[in-house]
Amino acid sequence: MFSLLPLIPIIALAVFVLAQTNTIRLIIWLSALGIFAVPLRYLVCARCPYYGQYCSTLMGKTVPLMFKKQEGKSMKPGLWIDMAFFVFLFFFPVPDLWRFGGIVLVIVWFGLLSLFFIVMSLFVCSFCPLTFCPANRGGKRTPENVQ
Repeated sequence: MFSLLPLIPIIALAVFVLAQTNTIRLIIWLSALGIFAVPLRYLVCARCPYYGQYCSTLMGKTVPLMFKKQEGKSMKPGLWIDMAFFVFLFFFPVPDLWRFGGIVLVIVWFGLLSLFFIVMSLFVCSFCPLTFCPANRGGKRTPENVQ
C-alpha cells in the first residue's frame, strides 16, 4: 500500500488543475484513470501470479472482488497497455499545469512523478520477479530471473 501513497497527491493535483482549466480534458483524464483502475486490472492483475495474495499495490487482494482469476492467459499484453495508459495519465495534464501554475507547478508535478517512480523502484519493481514487465525491464537482472 505504501507504494500507492504518492499517487494521492498526483491524482488530486491533476483533478484540481483540470477542473480549473478544462472540463473536457478533466473528463478525458478521469475516463482514462477509470480504465486504468478497473478494466486494465482484468488484463493484468486477474492474470497475475499474486492474484488473491498481498502484493505491493494491494490489487492482489482487491481484484478477486472484481474479476475471476484468468488462468492460463498472459498478462504481458495487459502490462504494455497498462504502461501506455500510465504514460498518458501523467503527461496529459502537463499543458494545463503549465497554463494554471507555470513552471513551478510543472516542477511540482514532475517532482511528484519522480517520487512515485523512486518509491516504485525501491519497494515494488526491485522485488518483483516478473522480468517481462515493461516497468521491470530496466531493473535488476540476475541469471536466475532473466527470461
